[in-house]
Amino acid sequence: MSNNEIADKIELVVGKMFGDFPAISFGPNEYSIFFNPKKSSTWFIVFFYNELEIIKAALENGTCYEIHSYVLNQFEKDDDFANLNMSIQFENGNRPIDMSSVNNFLDSLIVKNEAMKRSSGKNPNDNCDCGHLFDRHQILFNNENEKIDVASHGWIICPEVDCTCFKTWSVNENPAPQSLPS
Repeated sequence: MSNNEIADKIELVVGKMFGDFPAISFGPNEYSIFFNPKKSSTWFIVFFYNELEIIKAALENGTCYEIHSYVLNQFEKDDDFANLNMSIQFENGNRPIDMSSVNNFLDSLIVKNEAMKRSSGKNPNDNCDCGHLFDRHQILFNNENEKIDVASHGWIICPEVDCTCFKTWSVNENPAPQSLPS
């Protein structure tokens, strides 16, 4: 599949999301797709919010998580996306419009993505890729089914006022049986 065909499919999924949730409260104002195979193999889908208060509310109330989950679930249904490196981001501000700012923004996304990959498995007292202590981040979830005692998936946000750090988390609900050492 060509890069243009991949971009078209991403556009369809995101367009479907806006169609399925037309009155989404705390929703993004716009989005962009960033990809340059000479710089990174990752496709970045970035949703932009033009006010810090709105994105912070969307991060806290789970709107960003719902958008993230929806988009990922749509891609999981399509075999063409099975091996595609993708990152869904939420940013405060307006999307870049001129080529120089687009390239600078893509470079910052790549740096953030690489920092997140490197931080996997680090000590929780270390800094997150947003620059703040990871152990101060908030782990959140929607308790859609009140019969469960333990959440299996959710999102993580930074409590710093000006930070829009967003990550997802999940646990393996059906782990493989482990044998005890003899």
